[in-house]
Amino acid sequence: MIDYSVHEALNASNNEFLKKIFENLNLCGKPIYLPPYENLENGGIFIPSSKKFTLNLSAFTENSIFLANKNASSEMGVLINPPLGLGLLKKFEENLGESILKMDTNTAFSVIQSALSSMDLLSDIDLEEKNGKISVKIYKNKEIEVFEEFYYLSPIISSIFLALSKSMNVLKWDCRLE
Repeated sequence: MIDYSVHEALNASNNEFLKKIFENLNLCGKPIYLPPYENLENGGIFIPSSKKFTLNLSAFTENSIFLANKNASSEMGVLINPPLGLGLLKKFEENLGESILKMDTNTAFSVIQSALSSMDLLSDIDLEEKNGKISVKIYKNKEIEVFEEFYYLSPIISSIFLALSKSMNVLKWDCRLE
């Protein structure tokens, strides 16, 4: 374990660089968290270039970053692979002693909550399932930077959505923080 301020010092410039890339590319779609599947062993985070997009999973590979298709602009965007938060997801599974793939949502959430609390990364987190939708409320510790619309650049926040996406084995997961 390292102090969060040390972690922040090591990663702040990377996050600022990524924010500039995403701002310059005018990415305005919400991030889609992809669970592991044949093309992406560890899953990924896709940020579409527009709010109305088409997800073409066959276009993703382990080496993809920018997806540009002049014939189908609705498929354009950026793929973060390996996804931010993957290291924490692996820690969740290491602590559990097994994969969370296809684990029921409440059990997976309990694993996430327990692991993040024990690492003192979050003060609390709530999950609510209603009408087939899942709502996650995250209470941040004072040390955690506010990522605003770039919340997917937070390994902590991304690890939560990655873990839920993997446990549900949902090919696309539209995540929003409000």
